[in-house]
Amino acid sequence: MIEAYLINPLRGSYKLDDLVGERFGHRMIPISEIIGPRGEEITMAQIEPEKISDYAAEDADYTLRLHRELRAEAEEMGLLRVLDEIELPLVEVLVAMEREGITLDKSRLEEQEEEVARSIISLAEEIHDDAGEEFNIASPKQLQHILFDVKGLPARHKTKTGFSVSADVLEELAVEHPDEVLPGLLLEHRSLSKLLGTYLQALPKHIHPDTGRIHTDFRQTVAATGRLASTRPNLQNIPIRSEEGRRIRKAFVPNRASSCFLSADYSQIELRLLAHLSGDNLLVETLRAGEDIHSTVAARIYDKAPQDVTREERGAAKAVNFGLIYGMGAFGLARDLGISVAAAKEFIEAFFGQFPRVREWIEETKQGARETGEVRTIFGRRRPVPEIRSRLARERAQGERFAVNSVVQGSAADVIKLAMVRIHRILRDKIDAPRMILQIHDELLFEVDSDRVEEEERWICQQMEEVIELDVPMKVSVSSGKDWFDASK
Repeated sequence: MIEAYLINPLRGSYKLDDLVGERFGHRMIPISEIIGPRGEEITMAQIEPEKISDYAAEDADYTLRLHRELRAEAEEMGLLRVLDEIELPLVEVLVAMEREGITLDKSRLEEQEEEVARSIISLAEEIHDDAGEEFNIASPKQLQHILFDVKGLPARHKTKTGFSVSADVLEELAVEHPDEVLPGLLLEHRSLSKLLGTYLQALPKHIHPDTGRIHTDFRQTVAATGRLASTRPNLQNIPIRSEEGRRIRKAFVPNRASSCFLSADYSQIELRLLAHLSGDNLLVETLRAGEDIHSTVAARIYDKAPQDVTREERGAAKAVNFGLIYGMGAFGLARDLGISVAAAKEFIEAFFGQFPRVREWIEETKQGARETGEVRTIFGRRRPVPEIRSRLARERAQGERFAVNSVVQGSAADVIKLAMVRIHRILRDKIDAPRMILQIHDELLFEVDSDRVEEEERWICQQMEEVIELDVPMKVSVSSGKDWFDASK
């Protein structure tokens, strides 16, 4: 499965039956032929051994055949380093993390659930007051009527059921019509409703009846960039931008009373990788000097001393620094900062004026993707970018964003996976060792003995920072606490 994923990370599904059918033209015996159709299944114990042996032997036989073919192909494509040093050793790490699980304090979650439910009711009243009438906030049709007919706001993005009332549209309306409070109220209502349904009410359902813990399922073969995914439940997607979203983390507590959480987070890893990949002198020197990169960028753009940079100016620089990696354009920046599109364009130009090699590297990466149809991370992970050769301008632009983002984000994903493998091998041989609990993109969460926090902190930090040598130093910020919220501050 992992070999097939590395060869083509865009497939989405890597089922044994599908791969065997495609590569060997062979139809595997369906499980339903052995145990019966869904809803009428019998157990394996009720079936003749001959029937089971054919099914099991076929699985083993074709898995080996696939492996021989796929490994040879992976080698030909220069993917063995990613396969043998990162992805295969990671399997053991993820097994250990999934088995360990994490404890959820239901009482804390229930308290927040009640508060959020009250806030949703209060927001609904505000929305109805502003609209001048009561309507079903969850109905797109009724919402279209309120926004575009009653309020007279400009409609755009036609859909089969009228004009779109998606979050993107509401964000655009909020930016372009700051005097109208309704789009902002609707966004807040949606955000809290999602929080309530997706997390506050759903998370307790995932508590295992025997262990009393949540055991998320980490998946290696989902994201085309190489990032890990988390499902049933998705613990990587708990909102961190809003205060209410962050509060959910307070309900996650250590599995042992004598322990606390230790969070180790790669600081600005993607910017550091961007500096290394682009070789931009100013960006490299700023990071080597240990300066606050966002304040330095703001100082350059606003032509003032770093100590005179305001909080808002630093925030604007931070949005640009990270936004450019993800292909953010002027509109996206304007929306995030609440400024005009023209001002956002000027800001982006000012940034590239200060860091010319970054722009050159971005253009070189796009051109390389056009020529080869793919991009590679520092470690050689492959990401095909078919969109970049599309006849449609919109798809080509999307392909360009994928190309740049996949190199930077994919390299960051490789780095943290390598760190996980390295740390796990040390933990495996230690008695009363810390336990790696979760990976949330650039953050690793450990459960450690409360009396040994500083000692564990030092070596975990060292292992993460030394996992790769770049032109700029890797930095890891570490914090600890009695719940996930406190540990991630």
